[in-house]
Amino acid sequence: MSESRQPVPSPVLGIVGLVVVAGLITLALKYNSPKQTNNPDSTPSATSPADPAPQSPDQPAPEPQPIAQTPPAQESIPEAPQPLIPSPDYLATLEAPDLATALASIPGTIRADVATHVLLTAASREGSPADIVATLASANANMNAHDDNGRTPLMLAAAEANIDLVFALLDHGASVWTKDAQGMDAREHALARNDARGYEIAEVLEGAGRD
Repeated sequence: MSESRQPVPSPVLGIVGLVVVAGLITLALKYNSPKQTNNPDSTPSATSPADPAPQSPDQPAPEPQPIAQTPPAQESIPEAPQPLIPSPDYLATLEAPDLATALASIPGTIRADVATHVLLTAASREGSPADIVATLASANANMNAHDDNGRTPLMLAAAEANIDLVFALLDHGASVWTKDAQGMDAREHALARNDARGYEIAEVLEGAGRD
């Protein structure tokens, strides 16, 4: 009876087995080890500059700072529209009732000044109605105001030979002997016309100047 022979292990099979075992160990270590991330911020640091410093038990807690409040923006109040002031040239063309209405709409702080300019403008025009003098006087117009050449309303009316306006100005206190920048008074302005109407007004003014 022959003896059974045991197969002799091949050295090649031993090496293969070792390689397989080593590979299994490597895989096991790879999956069981903690995963590392490449993010440097994920690494916990010992101290963080954003973290507040530890506070001592005996140190009082800091008082909360008040939050600055922005004051509410103030709404600008629109200014009231200024009334339109008619020009003296226009006002001088109005009849006395319409002129009185127009002057009443002008602010009182400048009404007298506007009325004075209207008087000078009207006196320099031929045929201006005499009844506007009373209306302008009610608005405190200056009967002895001067224009740029020093002429008064009476001088201008005399130069225009407006005898009705001359009488109205005299009734409201116009000065007869006031002189302008050229040294002429109202009577001399009337005589400078060298006509009958001028001579008539000069006579009226001379008589008024003697009163």
